[in-house]
Amino acid sequence: MASSWKLVVAVIVLIQTRPTRNSCLSGCLCSTQVLDCSNTNFTNIPFIETFRGELYTVLNMSFNFIRTLEENSFTKQYFSVIETLDLSNCDLSEINSFAFRGLGKMINLNLANNSLKGLKDRLFEPLVNLKELYLQGNQLSRIVPVTLSPLRKLIVLDMNYNRLSVIDKETFNSLRDLRELRLKGNAMRDFAPETFSPLESLQSLELQLFGTSKEISSPPSKTGLSSCLCQRITALGWCQGRNVTCFVTCDYSHENNYDGDYRVCSGILNGLSNTEATKNRSLSAFDLSWAFVIIMVVILILIITLIILALVVLEKKIQTGDANTSVIID
Repeated sequence: MASSWKLVVAVIVLIQTRPTRNSCLSGCLCSTQVLDCSNTNFTNIPFIETFRGELYTVLNMSFNFIRTLEENSFTKQYFSVIETLDLSNCDLSEINSFAFRGLGKMINLNLANNSLKGLKDRLFEPLVNLKELYLQGNQLSRIVPVTLSPLRKLIVLDMNYNRLSVIDKETFNSLRDLRELRLKGNAMRDFAPETFSPLESLQSLELQLFGTSKEISSPPSKTGLSSCLCQRITALGWCQGRNVTCFVTCDYSHENNYDGDYRVCSGILNGLSNTEATKNRSLSAFDLSWAFVIIMVVILILIITLIILALVVLEKKIQTGDANTSVIID
């Protein structure tokens, strides 16, 4: 009899815990742990009272039209076990500071290929267990250091193809467990070793300096060569010293010729300086030649003017002399 009751209880528990129609949203696809609501034209995070979301640890909301992520979008109990959230390709342009409340167990967050221009200071505060953050393909021009500070367990940070030109020195201070950092497709002005030094666990760095998409086929300018290739050499040297695998590029077709030779930087600078000095000397000689020509032309004009004036005066004197001679004869 007792065994029969145990069997009944087991069946009831199984019925209550296995996915049912009520446990999946309309238009979405559900599996054991994944709720896939991608490409369903959602404009916000869905909320249904009967939704048994506690069954799912992965929520895929990609390729929807969620332009704004409101405050407390995930505070319902059924979101509390979410470990992976995909909000890529949703045309997101704004995320409220407290949008991610309730997602303390989340490990993977994908915000790639949206229209984000900035991130709120306290946006990631609830995500203390986050290990992977994907921000590539947005319009971020700056990351405020306090924004990333709560993400102490972060391992992968992808910020490829944004509009970053400068990274504050304190930005990565809390990311001591970070292993992969991706910054390709930006317009970084320089490589500052002190900015990356806090990344004690870093294994892979992708970095693009001066972010030009066109290869330089003609001899580069002083800015294009010295400022970029020399920064690249500095970055590669830093990576070598830290045993970090680096992909650092200036998009200059012959940049590999300069790898590992720090002396080439000063050589490039000196060569360019000498070239510019020679150019300046040539310009000075050219300017002096023109000045000499102009002075000679002015002098010639003055001489001609004086000659003309002298001739006019002489002619008047001759006319006056002729007049006096006529009077005497009469």
